[in-house]
Amino acid sequence: MNRRRSKHTPLSSPLPNTLTVAQRGLSEFRDPPLPTRERNVPSRERRVGRERGTRGVCFLSWIADLFKVLPRYHTRSWQRRAMLHPATPILGLTLTVILAFFGCSKSDNSPTQSGVRTWTVSGEVHMLGAIPPLAGVVVKCAGVTGSSGTDGKYELIGVPEGQQTITAQRADCDDYSYVIKVEGNTNHHIFMTLNGVDLSGVVTNAIDGPISGARVAIRGQVALTDGSGKYEFSAVPHGTDTLTVTQPNYNAYRSSVTLAGSVAQINVVLTRDSTFQGIVDQAKYVDQHLPNSTYITPFDHMYLRANNPDTTGPNFISLLQHIYINFTFPVLLADQRVSIIDASLLMCSDGPYPTTAIKTYSLQSFWYSSLTYNTQPAIGSLLYSGSICDTSGSKFWQVLGTEGFIQVLTSYRSQGIVNGIVIKGGSAAASTGFYSTLAALALRPKFTIRVRY
Repeated sequence: MNRRRSKHTPLSSPLPNTLTVAQRGLSEFRDPPLPTRERNVPSRERRVGRERGTRGVCFLSWIADLFKVLPRYHTRSWQRRAMLHPATPILGLTLTVILAFFGCSKSDNSPTQSGVRTWTVSGEVHMLGAIPPLAGVVVKCAGVTGSSGTDGKYELIGVPEGQQTITAQRADCDDYSYVIKVEGNTNHHIFMTLNGVDLSGVVTNAIDGPISGARVAIRGQVALTDGSGKYEFSAVPHGTDTLTVTQPNYNAYRSSVTLAGSVAQINVVLTRDSTFQGIVDQAKYVDQHLPNSTYITPFDHMYLRANNPDTTGPNFISLLQHIYINFTFPVLLADQRVSIIDASLLMCSDGPYPTTAIKTYSLQSFWYSSLTYNTQPAIGSLLYSGSICDTSGSKFWQVLGTEGFIQVLTSYRSQGIVNGIVIKGGSAAASTGFYSTLAALALRPKFTIRVRY
């Protein structure tokens, strides 16, 4: 018996109590001597704790380690088993319940009680295909919201680890959405697409047809028309703006347009102004004093004179002189799409004369070179009224203006012929002389006409 008891702790020896265990320190329970193979394989919780560089994930993990160690003590030897006080399991259970009730302390790098790590997601926002940054874009990811500044940069702090969906929104852009994998601080650039209109159209002229090389501008975008006059824009922002079309040979076009929807077509018709020097075919006068005469010398002059206003006076002489002019319109004016914007018919006086009043009328029928005072055609509507001549000398004077030419053009388009005009008036005291179409080229009657089409 003595030899047997000598191999074991005597029954009378006091059993180790909790104070003895406490004196040995918790480390003996957390990391008891183990075989080399077991000691070098840490538990999952302790391995994660070391990776995070923390003092411990939570006390629950410590309790779990404690109960993992206990079986090892149990199997080591009966001496090791004898060291555990019977109250130890009860104490461990009590600590577990208390800690479970109050929760675990939060790790420095774990932003939530669940232990999920969070990171910062940042980057820049640009328009797709553009270099300048895009400001005012609202960026969201996993409940964290931010917006891009004037430099286009955004920053979202506290985005949970794992796969997350990042979204971006701006009023003039299509919504952006992308799935990113957050494993650390993440840099993600966002490229937005304008939610604008695909705008196209054709630039033409009423007479010339398609116009190439026209510059089309809207909302800061510029395009040139191709050989068929076509232009195209992609993703023009919605809203109201001025559409501008220019081409050196045509009048500039500007129009306020409102863009909405996804596709729009705006065709533009440019106008151009052209100036023509018209041709005066004939210019002659008729004389009441020689009512049947066709040719009155000198041939390179023509005269204008009115009746003596005192028809009852003893020196009354019934003497009228009228000037007839016929001209040819440019063929272009036969087209209804062409309009007159400025025109004038001028005659050159052959010297200084007192200022006198004139009136110009349309004719109801055509006249020929054999015209005499007695064969004058019936007059039509009044086309022009004004004053001519002064004492300064020979110069050109207007005898027909724009409005009168427009009336003549209307008749020409309906009848296909220009009947010409007649000019009446002048001084009653003496004739006023003008150069005819037989005079020198620089002195002949002429008309200038500016048209738009």
